[in-house]
Amino acid sequence: IYINMAEKELGELTLHDWEFEPVPNKPGYSQLVDNNTHEEKEHNDKVFNRAREIEKQEWSELFVILKGQDYTKFSK
Repeated sequence: IYINMAEKELGELTLHDWEFEPVPNKPGYSQLVDNNTHEEKEHNDKVFNRAREIEKQEWSELFVILKGQDYTKFSK
């Protein structure tokens, strides 16, 4: 949910299909190929960081609500 919210603010994540290549000197093993450009990585990082900020803000707001008001400050 938070990633969707961040994507609405900053634009969608750049996602590529998974691509594997053989690992040199290790027959039978494969490794994932990173096809993202530098700009795509930076954009995705911004989206993920914003998603974490939104999550932290919403949890903080929830805890303030759950904590409730300081009833000792009410006038009698």
